[in-house]
Amino acid sequence: MVNNEPDLKELVNSFVIINRLNIPRLNILNLQLYVEHYVNEIVATQIGTPAQEEVKKYITFPQKLRILKNMKILDEKQLKILEILNKIRDEMVHELVLNPESIDTKLKFIKFDFVYGWAFTNKEGEVVKKIIELKKIFKKIDNNLQKLSISTIIIIGLLYNAYKKMKNEEVSQFVDIIFDEHQKLKLIVRNI
Repeated sequence: MVNNEPDLKELVNSFVIINRLNIPRLNILNLQLYVEHYVNEIVATQIGTPAQEEVKKYITFPQKLRILKNMKILDEKQLKILEILNKIRDEMVHELVLNPESIDTKLKFIKFDFVYGWAFTNKEGEVVKKIIELKKIFKKIDNNLQKLSISTIIIIGLLYNAYKKMKNEEVSQFVDIIFDEHQKLKLIVRNI
């Protein structure tokens, strides 16, 4: 665990539980909370102890995302997805009555797909790797809010691992996407 924080599996499991409630506002706020936490921690760690609190307070979220892009932690597509998440979150905190269809419509022309992969060397010295093309997965999903959520969870996994690396801790968990026997999408965390 990182500073008594939940590990990646606990984060993903809590997201799955909240997602099952089918409350879009809760889902978006929860995702934004996870993203902002790791973005803040990565930027603050990179800058160093004396300025950490000032960074968390005075650098805007979009500025922090740009820092992560410059650090090569996020690519342009992932940066755009998190900017969209932040924009949707900003809009929904000012709406008393939330219309999930209007959110889905706003997301209609956004491309959430990116190629995500991970690799590691097992105990036998073999390289094990997996490439996930979200474009193929998203062909089976018509809910744009769900696409945003899945993309964001994968990015949270990337942020989580980047933070652990910065703290010189072992990176041993990766988000994976599978379809069960009923063709229902599942997010799981693989331990290596």
